[in-house]
Amino acid sequence: MSTLSRYVASRFLRAFLGAFVILALSVLVVDMLLNLEDVLEAERSLSGALRFLALRLASVYLPYLLPVATFTGAFFAVGLLGGTFVPQIIGNLSVGATVQQSLLIVLAMAAALFVIAIFLGSGSRTAGKTTRA
Repeated sequence: MSTLSRYVASRFLRAFLGAFVILALSVLVVDMLLNLEDVLEAERSLSGALRFLALRLASVYLPYLLPVATFTGAFFAVGLLGGTFVPQIIGNLSVGATVQQSLLIVLAMAAALFVIAIFLGSGSRTAGKTTRA
């Protein structure tokens, strides 16, 4: 893995995790305010309420948060290279690497997150379905 690929991968992960945390916290606050009665009925303690909200985030909102956070991560990872992108391209070309090889790491990481999202989302969607006899 080249230096530029590691640089773009670290930028992507930082942007992805930052976007995911911000989105998750904002969704949790809104969900907690909208369903305050359900949160209080679920558990009487703070740890029980936090567990209820975390499970609700994972089962309901995770399939919506992951694609948005992935797009944001890719957008910032590639977009923030704008000011320094041309010198990095020239440096990459001088060692024999192409632009496609440099940005392939973003596509690979997005594909890995997609597989994780499919794996996590498949259990939550089938758990609530009932079959008719």
